[in-house]
Amino acid sequence: EKHLSIISPCYTDLFLCISLNLKMLKVKQYDYKDSNVAGIGSALDKACREAAANLEPAWENAGIEEGLRVWRMEKFQVVEWEREDYGKFFDG
Repeated sequence: EKHLSIISPCYTDLFLCISLNLKMLKVKQYDYKDSNVAGIGSALDKACREAAANLEPAWENAGIEEGLRVWRMEKFQVVEWEREDYGKFFDG
């Protein structure tokens, strides 16, 4: 028996498989606790993120002098934004 799957990215836990003879079958429900996102927001997750941030070389001079400092992500690296570029924003 052939099946046509209809998958909506917005409602992945609600989508149905509709067979060619118009029988409707509910797809298996998955629990996020069984995935790699289960620990997001936990104390361990927060501790790991804080430890990683503390090792970031870009933060070495942060907080030494008063004022505003800006960093941005470039190719997955934290890079200090030049003072003359403060207030310039990328749109896109």
